Amino acid sequence: MGLTVGPGEVAGLVVQSAEGVIEAATPEAEDILGLSLAQMLGRGSADPRWAAVDVHGVALRPQDHPALQALATGRPVRGAVLGVHRPGRDRAGEHVWLRVDSVPFNVVDGAARNVVVRFAVVSGQQATELRLAESERLYRFLIDHAPDVVAWQLVDTTFLWVSPAVQTILGYSPEDLVGRTAYAFMHPDDESTARATEWFDPAAAAPAPMLLRMRHSDGRYRWMEVAGQLVRDADGAPAQLRTSWRDVTARVKAEQDRDAAVQLVQSVVANSPIGIAVSDGTGVLEQVNEALCSMLGCASDQLLGHRVAEFVHPDDSCPDGSAQLLSGALTAHESECRYLRPDGTAMWGHRTTMVLRGGDTDDGARLLIHLQDVTARRLAYDELRHAATHDPLTGLANRVAFDAHLASTRDDGAPEDCNGLLFIDLDDFKTVNDTHGHEVGDELLTIVADRIRGSIRPQDFAARMGGDEFVVLCLRLPDHRTAVGIAERIVEALATPFTVGALTISISASVGVTTGSGEDRRNLMTSADRAMYRAKQAGRGVVTHLTSAGDHQCSSA
Repeated sequence: MGLTVGPGEVAGLVVQSAEGVIEAATPEAEDILGLSLAQMLGRGSADPRWAAVDVHGVALRPQDHPALQALATGRPVRGAVLGVHRPGRDRAGEHVWLRVDSVPFNVVDGAARNVVVRFAVVSGQQATELRLAESERLYRFLIDHAPDVVAWQLVDTTFLWVSPAVQTILGYSPEDLVGRTAYAFMHPDDESTARATEWFDPAAAAPAPMLLRMRHSDGRYRWMEVAGQLVRDADGAPAQLRTSWRDVTARVKAEQDRDAAVQLVQSVVANSPIGIAVSDGTGVLEQVNEALCSMLGCASDQLLGHRVAEFVHPDDSCPDGSAQLLSGALTAHESECRYLRPDGTAMWGHRTTMVLRGGDTDDGARLLIHLQDVTARRLAYDELRHAATHDPLTGLANRVAFDAHLASTRDDGAPEDCNGLLFIDLDDFKTVNDTHGHEVGDELLTIVADRIRGSIRPQDFAARMGGDEFVVLCLRLPDHRTAVGIAERIVEALATPFTVGALTISISASVGVTTGSGEDRRNLMTSADRAMYRAKQAGRGVVTHLTSAGDHQCSSA
């Protein structure tokens, strides 16, 4: 029997060579696999990009693929089930499950030269079972390889199950802990504290996070941060704990070292290159160093008695976290925002605030504030973000930015708003590169971009799609004719000869124009591309706009 396809299901077909390489595919195959024909051609069954697995989640070897089995044996392989991963469509670790028939044909001298593969997406109960099994394998993999210890415990902390990470973190096998309480491994000081405070509030949904020391198999203690979830029985009574244990020894030691270092701040404040200040519990500055004065462009007497928040740029929000720090909920708070100097200039500052306790006075805790000038880093970040969304040659938006802008504006405005798209293609631009070289061609493209900018409205969005193709998105047009007028201005601007060094070069452009309102706005790119190709067919320097039946355009005003 052949592949059975249920009601509403679609089957895809591919033809592969004797080596298993795809030579042809149906549109249904493209849709199922999430690849275009061009992307599939030349890809073989054993290509690792398929990330193919069997129903048990085991990666398929080349000889395990149904198509290669059929080619090797000369016999059909029917009803095979396998999973393939489709980047961009399937989440990490997930596959689409396919039911596959592979039939060899074109037999010459006893050997098949081709195989036809017919496949459909597995559905119904079998698909549900496959997905559940895959989820269970992924969950088990994550638990077994988690860097933290994961455990199930009774409410008296007796371990029922412990993940393998306990071997790495505490040096015990899981079996060493099962049946024993967590108290048996705690530092004596922490055990007494834990027993006195209890691990959970019966009215709470989860145990309160705890920080304690657990004994390693080598006899030393490791600081562990414990968090978890309380599992209740049918009567709502606490029954079990699901906990995670994170080794925070390095963090705790760093905090201890930091606390010691904070006590020395007064001796280094004056000469530190980082802006440093000490404030009272309300944030009023009591001590400042020269670096902070320099950063904020103020003398010390202009800062003392004021709060850092007074110098935050009015357009920025920059909480200081003082309430959480003073309550003990946080040990440090970080923020990043702009600070405004008296001369009107601004700087980006990264602020870290910590609590200073003790000292020579007994009038409450103080706050230690570090302020670092990160203006250069922020400017570099802005430049990188600009580079990611703009064409480096012309400075126009690139395809990524245009696609995002087009998608974000499809549903903007009222349904009757008229939006337009101009698709611009330079005529015979290849001749410029072939005749004068790519440097001249690149310079010409920058001038073309400038002329396009000068021909459109301030609210229009121009982008270079690549090569010699440009687009302009026009929002809220009065009517279709306005879009045509913009296109005609562009064609006229580009018709003027270009001066590139000692050269004078004449080029022209074909422009496709389309407009639409309501749902038609979703088809602007396709329609503009079609209009541009009509312009190409009509000759050089032509503006074509769609007017035939079925084409989308706004009504005339």
